[in-house]
Amino acid sequence: MSFYQPPSQSNLKEVEELIAFASGQGLILDDRGLTLTFNGHSHLEQIKTSPQTSLQAFVAMWFSGEVASAYDHGIEPAIRQAGYKVMRIDRKEHNNKIDDEIIAEIRRSRFLVADFTCGVTGEGDGFITIPRGGVIGNARLAKREATC
Repeated sequence: MSFYQPPSQSNLKEVEELIAFASGQGLILDDRGLTLTFNGHSHLEQIKTSPQTSLQAFVAMWFSGEVASAYDHGIEPAIRQAGYKVMRIDRKEHNNKIDDEIIAEIRRSRFLVADFTCGVTGEGDGFITIPRGGVIGNARLAKREATC
């Protein structure tokens, strides 16, 4: 049993029409090597980073067990019930630099939920909160991407 199906004439005609369309839009050079033009690269980059139709929500939060319940019983179910897929970077398997993954996933997301819960150290008058700089940075990136 073979999974390969040779292209039909109608499929070839459809591909030729798509090539003609993309060429007419200035997105490719149709020298039958099919080279992306500068406009083609720009368009492709815009598609890759455009979150308008994305169903993904990026969650930026402290990865501590102290806030796990808030995520597991509040944030994640609320996002899913609203019809979105949740992306939390510490729960994604990857071999890339974490910063690159965060940037890519924020760009793929329709919106970002930022939990600014702080860590706490000390007692009484020596009580100090420790802000989560990564969450603040992720929120700034999402804001910058949204206004570009």
